[in-house]
Amino acid sequence: MTVRGHQQFDENFYLEIGDERFLVQMDGGRIDEVVPNPGLNDEWSFGVEGSREAWEQFVEETPPAFNHEIIASHYRSAVRNEDDHLMLTGNNKRIFQNLRAFQRTLDLMRPTEGGS
Repeated sequence: MTVRGHQQFDENFYLEIGDERFLVQMDGGRIDEVVPNPGLNDEWSFGVEGSREAWEQFVEETPPAFNHEIIASHYRSAVRNEDDHLMLTGNNKRIFQNLRAFQRTLDLMRPTEGGS
């Protein structure tokens, strides 16, 4: 899967969904591999953590307010200390250098009309 228009996106990141963790390895704007349960030898720059319920809301075709994009969800967790929102972790500089491509990659997790 390719994140169109973001060919420079090469940062690896992880997704923590409840008790499960997945490493997403990006190569030139393309998802090269998704590694379940990454180990000590795997590297990433940043990640997103949240409960399964928070992720289920985030990936809805039309997400509820504050779960529609990663910064809004992070703000609710980090600043307002509210539950059931996603939390960014890791290298802030790398997150914001790649924010648009990262957000677009997360958006690809949502179902599309006629798709799943």
